[in-house]
Amino acid sequence: MDSNSLVSIIIPIYNTARYLERSVRSVMAQSYPRLEIILIDDGSTDTSLSICKQLQAEDHRIIVHHQSNAGASIARNWGLDHCMGEYIMMVDSDDWIDPNMVDCLLQKASDGYDLVTSIVPNDIVPWESSREISPKELTREVLVGALWSPNCKLFACSRVGNLRFPTPTVSEDYVFVVRLIERCEKVYFMHRSFYHREHRPDSLSRIGLCDRRFDEYRNVLWVSDHIHEVLPEYASLADVHLAETCVKLVTTICEQRAEKEYHSQLQELLRCIRSNYWSFLRNSHMNRNVCLLLAFCFSVPSIRMANWLLRFLRSKRSHSLQRSISNA
Repeated sequence: MDSNSLVSIIIPIYNTARYLERSVRSVMAQSYPRLEIILIDDGSTDTSLSICKQLQAEDHRIIVHHQSNAGASIARNWGLDHCMGEYIMMVDSDDWIDPNMVDCLLQKASDGYDLVTSIVPNDIVPWESSREISPKELTREVLVGALWSPNCKLFACSRVGNLRFPTPTVSEDYVFVVRLIERCEKVYFMHRSFYHREHRPDSLSRIGLCDRRFDEYRNVLWVSDHIHEVLPEYASLADVHLAETCVKLVTTICEQRAEKEYHSQLQELLRCIRSNYWSFLRNSHMNRNVCLLLAFCFSVPSIRMANWLLRFLRSKRSHSLQRSISNA
């Protein structure tokens, strides 16, 4: 391994003072020393920025940038714009990593791999052992819901180029990782887990119904359209995620009796469902429970749909379906 390779680790931060020191110190403690640790404070209102500055005073490898609150995508993009490393890793500010993570991933990357991905916590593990995989294989697994986090990956800066995260910040990882894989020629899957997640009830992935929740639909729709164009053999897999996202958001609107408040978003979701309805139903990968809710969305007029779905979701028979949709 080239001991001179600089690895840039990008950590976006927003109001994670409770977990931040553990996260950054796990990076500072890496057995591989040549790191550039980029901390981007995204307008935190707690003590996150002062913690960043305290840690910076301890370690010359730390760079601290403060910006007005603009979202995780803008924060990560600042890191991508300013990083100097030959390789890049990303860590969330409430998570932490094992001390040998950079060392292990970089050893494999130095064999000529553009991207090395390891096991994502609590995720699907698609292969039983470490192996070289094709970019198409990895894309397929991302489309079925595995390995789509950018956090458990080391990738060559040369493959990133002008690629940046989309600014709608729900499921932006999905878009970024799909586009990154396209730029790679050699990819390696490491059957090891180095990354640890803190499951917070207030994290962005667990936010309630609000305008930002619909960014998820727009990012998933972009991936679906893109896969139809560049990898049509995987279009049915991308469509499953699109259908599940539409149904999840529609049922959330209905459960919260927010049809009027989110009328335009609801109509947008229904148009997507109705324009793709028959291809969704013919999709052999589609969950049967999702197909059932798609039928409701397709056939029941929007004014009545909320009441239909609300009664259905609250019935005893729907418990398994609610679990299916909440996990979609």
